[in-house]
Amino acid sequence: MNKEERKAYMKEYYKNNKGKFNKEGYHKKWRKENQKKIKGYAVKGYAENKEYFKEYSKNYYKKNKEKIKKQRAKNKEKRDEYYKQYYKKHKEKEIKRICTYNKNQYHTNEEHKIKQKLRTRFGKIFKIYLKTKKIASSKKYGVDYKKILEHLKPFPRNLKDYEIHHIKPLFTFKFINQDGSINLGEIKKAFAPENHKLLTIKEHKKLNHKGIKNEQRN
Repeated sequence: MNKEERKAYMKEYYKNNKGKFNKEGYHKKWRKENQKKIKGYAVKGYAENKEYFKEYSKNYYKKNKEKIKKQRAKNKEKRDEYYKQYYKKHKEKEIKRICTYNKNQYHTNEEHKIKQKLRTRFGKIFKIYLKTKKIASSKKYGVDYKKILEHLKPFPRNLKDYEIHHIKPLFTFKFINQDGSINLGEIKKAFAPENHKLLTIKEHKKLNHKGIKNEQRN
């Protein structure tokens, strides 16, 4: 059955069953009872017409670019606000979940393990530098912490209220190659001096929440 035949069939079916369709709650009840069937139709329909849907989406985006951007921005604000309120109500639960996630990833995901090690090490080096003005090096991964700290100068007076932020987040880099070897080139890009800036602890926490969500999706 092609598109025109299906359209004609549905028109005729609706005409013959108009009374049934007009019953209050009919659609809602039918959809609830036929969720698997509807999902199956959608999956099958997309698989059989993949190129058509891709082209349709592409053209639709071109024609409605500004509208889509505004809607995405609006939805992003709603999601961020929802997560903020949810975190406030379930703070202990969320902290426990994030810690469990990080622990599991550290022991099972080499990519995550290296990022966590470098992130933690950098934080410690920054704290040591504030107290002693001494800077440790990272020979294994080739990270030049001295250059990064020099790039961040001049430091604000209340430096203890600041944290170092990666402009391009670490989760966007691939530190492990497909063969399992360490990708030193990506590490060098991630820890390039120009990929860092100072943010207040409050500002950094906001961005870190978003980073955690994005990292967990990957």
